[in-house]
Amino acid sequence: LGELRKKAEAITGEKKFFLANITDEVDKIQTNHDIAIANGVNAVMLNATTTGLSIVRALRKKSKVPMVGHFAGMTPFTHIPFFGVSSQVWIKLQRLTGFDSILFPGFNPRMHTTEEEVLKNIKACLEPLGNLKPALPLVGGSDWAGTLPSLYKKIGSIDFGVVSGRGISNHPAGPRSGARSLRQAWEAIQKNISLEEYAETHLELKQALEAFGS
Repeated sequence: LGELRKKAEAITGEKKFFLANITDEVDKIQTNHDIAIANGVNAVMLNATTTGLSIVRALRKKSKVPMVGHFAGMTPFTHIPFFGVSSQVWIKLQRLTGFDSILFPGFNPRMHTTEEEVLKNIKACLEPLGNLKPALPLVGGSDWAGTLPSLYKKIGSIDFGVVSGRGISNHPAGPRSGARSLRQAWEAIQKNISLEEYAETHLELKQALEAFGS
């Protein structure tokens, strides 16, 4: 894994993270972490909803790599009336345990979260909280190159990460082109050019728009 990461860094001239999901039974998480690090992984993912917060805190005290929190299973705790906690509280608790980046449901309708809730969750990642550093918000929910302009407009900041599984893996020309289409979409945003216009000279973005809809 480490060699693949280094190869990607050499090809692109950019720092890369190889993120490994080490979520498991609590008594296996530290072992999973150590195996991943020994094989060149330089960031780990953990789902505190299923493992509990205590193991995250314990791992944070030992781990030297960035830790990312996943959200699978959080809805029963945050969306059932008169039960659990709000998603903003859950995100702040994850910050307190030591996550550097936190994934949560985004704007896509299939996530069943309101725009107001998503924006509050982003704020919960970034707003001052004692002496803690901000956590990078990862807004999940079927995003791809075509949704990047609206995502950026709604958030109003560059302080977010894009979660684009199918938008990359299902690109008609393959995952590499899917990743390029996202970068090209961001370039268009930076240059204040519409995606359609930018796609005229950028093949991967054009293929994404044609495959997934403009």
